[in-house]
Amino acid sequence: MSPNSVPATVFPSPVHDPCPRPLIYSTRHVHKPAWMSDYVCNLHSTFSTTHLHFVAELSVLQEPRSYSQAQGRAKWELAMKEEIQALERNNTWSLTYLPDEKRTIGSRWVYKLKLNPDGSVSRYKARLVTKGYTQIKGVYYTESFSPVAKSVTVRPFLSITAAYSWPVHQLDINNAFLHVHLDKEVYLTEGSGSAPKARRKREKSKNGKLKRLNLNQGVYP
Repeated sequence: MSPNSVPATVFPSPVHDPCPRPLIYSTRHVHKPAWMSDYVCNLHSTFSTTHLHFVAELSVLQEPRSYSQAQGRAKWELAMKEEIQALERNNTWSLTYLPDEKRTIGSRWVYKLKLNPDGSVSRYKARLVTKGYTQIKGVYYTESFSPVAKSVTVRPFLSITAAYSWPVHQLDINNAFLHVHLDKEVYLTEGSGSAPKARRKREKSKNGKLKRLNLNQGVYP
């Protein structure tokens, strides 16, 4: 063997077991988690279109998706009337003419059913909101804020009440109003059923312009 030659590495040949070992499976009974039994799922894809329409007509807990669907239904009409009255009592808007250099933002109704623990209807809720997504940040506004109760704020109050054994009462606020005075001029287009009182007073001026709602205070975007 020359001094520069390197001996080849010899690897042992693999040993094949002529009798492979059988796979061993667990003998435990597999149970699905308990939380998976908390839900009832129905596949609507298995129903025909005719059957879906029939079921939809039978349902009495339907939330309107537009003003046209809520129109003519007494309880939703009353909810919208109460919302408008609350906004007018708080001097939310004033009827005026739209300046040439200004543009309006739209409005729409949002409907929601509040249910009791037993599933019965507690209250019909209707809220008039503005279409804030039509505005451009930096042009029509610089910042936005929506007050929301956070759990980190509620927990300390519950901890204090539990420590002193104080009773806790729950209440429902019929109308949540943003008491925020606007520092800019914002004009709202009257939507369907949004301002019946203002609509009755709407008249054309000599140049053909229509009066619009000038927001004095904040409305939910």
